[in-house]
Amino acid sequence: MGVVADAALLPFKPASFGVVLVTNFLERTIFPDIAALIAPGGYLVYETYTKPHLDLVHRGLASGPTSATYLLDPGELPTLCRPLQVVTCEEGEVTDDAGRRHSARIVARRDP
Repeated sequence: MGVVADAALLPFKPASFGVVLVTNFLERTIFPDIAALIAPGGYLVYETYTKPHLDLVHRGLASGPTSATYLLDPGELPTLCRPLQVVTCEEGEVTDDAGRRHSARIVARRDP
C-alpha cells in the first residue's frame, strides 16, 4: 500500500514504513522525522536537486528550483540522512526522460 501525504505534516507513527521514497523535495528540518518513519531494516530512497543545478537553470538548460534554500550543498545528503546507514549515494549531472538536472541520490537503511 502506498501513501501520499504532505511531508511537512507527516501524520504517521514511527517505524511505520518499510520504504520511504522522496523525490524533488527538500525540507532539511524534517529529515529526523522522515528517518523515524522507517521500520528496522527499512529503507529511505531520496533524490533531489543540488546547488550546481542552478547553473543549468541559469543557462536555460534545465528547469527546477531557483532558490538555493531548496538545493543541497555538495555532499550534504548523507549527513542529513544520519543515523541511517548509507547503502549507495551518487551526486552529479543526470539526463534522462525527466530532463537534465544536477542532483544527489541516496539509498539508506535503518539498522534491523
